[in-house]
Amino acid sequence: MICYYCKKELQIKSIFCPFCQRQFFNLSSDEKNSMPSCNELMEYSKKYFERAGLFNFNRKGYDYIYNNEYQKAIESYTQALNIDPFNLETLRNRSYAYLEMGDTDNAFKDIDYALSIAPYDAFNHHRKGKIYQELGDYKNALIHLNEAVSLAPNEADFYQWRSILYLEMKEYENALKDNNEAIRLKPDFAIFYFKRGHIYKEIKNFQNAYNDYSKAIELDPAIAVIYSCRGQISYKMDNNEDALKDISEAIKLDMTNANYYNYRAQVYEDMGEYKNALDDLLFASMLDKDNAEVLYNIGKIYYKLDDYNKALKYLDEAVKLSPDEDLIYAWKSNVYKEIEDYENALLNINKAIELYNDFSIYYSTRAEIYSLMEKNDKALIELNKAIELNPSITDSFYKRSVVYFLLKDYFSAVKDIEEALNLEPNNKEAQEFKKYLFNWRNKK
Repeated sequence: MICYYCKKELQIKSIFCPFCQRQFFNLSSDEKNSMPSCNELMEYSKKYFERAGLFNFNRKGYDYIYNNEYQKAIESYTQALNIDPFNLETLRNRSYAYLEMGDTDNAFKDIDYALSIAPYDAFNHHRKGKIYQELGDYKNALIHLNEAVSLAPNEADFYQWRSILYLEMKEYENALKDNNEAIRLKPDFAIFYFKRGHIYKEIKNFQNAYNDYSKAIELDPAIAVIYSCRGQISYKMDNNEDALKDISEAIKLDMTNANYYNYRAQVYEDMGEYKNALDDLLFASMLDKDNAEVLYNIGKIYYKLDDYNKALKYLDEAVKLSPDEDLIYAWKSNVYKEIEDYENALLNINKAIELYNDFSIYYSTRAEIYSLMEKNDKALIELNKAIELNPSITDSFYKRSVVYFLLKDYFSAVKDIEEALNLEPNNKEAQEFKKYLFNWRNKK
């Protein structure tokens, strides 16, 4: 039935419109007699407006969550629950908002209350599983996500969420199995292919990852992050042209994402186009001034452009934001080494090793600094450690060969340079040093 005056659709026959508060006068006597009483209509009107209020508060809650305004979302959902304290969806959503605020006690309180109302509701178990997952309690997370799948075996999203949990647990076979089931249930949903691409990327099956990202783009060509991910895969597969094309498309779709400019800069850097890389990185730093990775990459580019003062400036800013990132100290060490400030070079590589003591390159770098300081005995100790950690790096054997020669251990020097060339027969530095060694011996 449609109101003659305001044109709103009524859920029951009436002589009174609860929207515009007007009565209808064009009804027959029989029709009027069959209508609900005035009290019944007013009760209906009251309930309708309560439901409208509930919908309004829930809608506001969704909007606040979308904008990461979680406290406002909680307030809106609380008002909704004042109208309907048993609304499961509202309880689940407020639980999520509490979790994002770091209030796990209230997050659990809301979802446990929802479960007390509906213990066999799959969405309730899903939400509780996600709370445990967020807290890193994978055992309990899996219990509840398994229950969600068991209660709703045709709900594709539950398989997808469990797949993400398995991925975090590094159970890649189970992650793929669940993702495949999600795709079987919803074969035209782009995000499922996108997520499976992440699994293939994690296990370094880059071709399958590329194929899945491509399928996701085919199904939904307007999602920037998928182009970015496919571009990063192309970069890993040494296809820089395709990488640039995809990451540029991501930027076109979302020009305010600093990470996309950072990714494109890495491709430009790999291509030796340092000016283009620097332009992208400086723009990224304007979009996100507290992005330590961007500042670190700017420092690297300035180092490669031989502007050591600016390199140090940006690397120092990166350290302030990310003081536990070993790579930043390693690059600061490289800069100080170039300007012959060996004490600071040593200080920074020591810090890098303190943070990550199993990376052979750092010991090789420290050896080079000791050698430049004419402390070849210490350099030899560092190179021994580097080779112990990774005996497949040509540069470590080459450097140790040089150190042995400086320590007047000719035979060890020859042995190491031969090993360097076994690992990399076309290494020009090793070839030249081998010639030098044999020419030196012949002169003797």
